[in-house]
Amino acid sequence: MSKEEKKNSLRDSLNKSAELFGKAKKAVVGAVDKNEDGKIDFKDVSIMVSSLGASAKRKVADAVETAKESGETWNEKRNQQRQETERSALRPIFSSDINNADFRMPKLIRVTDMDKKHAESEICRGAIGYESVFKDMKVLNIFQESIGAFPISLYPEKAIGPYYADPVFEDRYIAMDEYFTFLKVARVNELQKIAQDLGAKHFRVVYIDQNKDVVTKKAAASLSAKYMPGKVDASGQHDSDYEGASQVRIAAEMEFEGHAPVEPTLVYLKKETCIQMLISLRMGSNSMKHQKYTLKLSNSSGIKVKDAVKIDGALNALKCAGSVTVASEAQKEAERFFEYEIDF
Repeated sequence: MSKEEKKNSLRDSLNKSAELFGKAKKAVVGAVDKNEDGKIDFKDVSIMVSSLGASAKRKVADAVETAKESGETWNEKRNQQRQETERSALRPIFSSDINNADFRMPKLIRVTDMDKKHAESEICRGAIGYESVFKDMKVLNIFQESIGAFPISLYPEKAIGPYYADPVFEDRYIAMDEYFTFLKVARVNELQKIAQDLGAKHFRVVYIDQNKDVVTKKAAASLSAKYMPGKVDASGQHDSDYEGASQVRIAAEMEFEGHAPVEPTLVYLKKETCIQMLISLRMGSNSMKHQKYTLKLSNSSGIKVKDAVKIDGALNALKCAGSVTVASEAQKEAERFFEYEIDF
């Protein structure tokens, strides 16, 4: 048989099959279409079931119930999937979450009003906040009316905006736009308390805000001192630190009667080796009479420049960045110093 003959034979077979299928379809519809409207629907099934015996009726009822249960299961799974998608997008936080032993407060939080999408979501009903994640920076957004549900304190209290964790007290958060100023004052106060506990008769804290040009001048002065011995003494080299500084002012100064030393408790300055040495020497048998130290603020600020860049990225994404970037403030902090002078 030629190819053409085979093709014609196959076509004839297909046509006959189609014809038989059509007749079978009409027969089925004719048998089941009890209300003679040309289609099969639940009315036809109802009419057909009424004509069946009890045993057949039970089988049909079981089939209908199985179909109904399958439909309900499918709808339930679809609703669950929709809810999971919505929960993943909105990331709500509830009181039960923060009471979980595995829950950890992130360093960056934001106090905010509840937005429309969280307010209208059934998934977020009863939520006290929600999480946002930007690369490797997590942010906890806390609804202002729910601040009391979190085991934290805020400075200033309950203000709208971003806050960052205190570098020492884990449960305290400081407003981002006041962060560096708050910690500067806290460390000045601590230096004053150290002087008082150690029984000093006088102390002074000088705040130095130094620009990059000064760093270069200091390096040149140090090099000059190395190759021209005798030209620059220790006191002269120290005084030159003030040259070109954008701000130099006395942050604190006080005189006391003096008393026997009591070992102070360090908080923000507990990692400063020079302060540790000061306390050790003063508490020893051969205590000093006078000492002067330079403390770099960035050593105890809590935010390094690399962390500040991540914070800025998260704040920009949340559209709550300030007029001054955190990175620029962290960079300035790296150029600021305390000069601590103490007499006994």
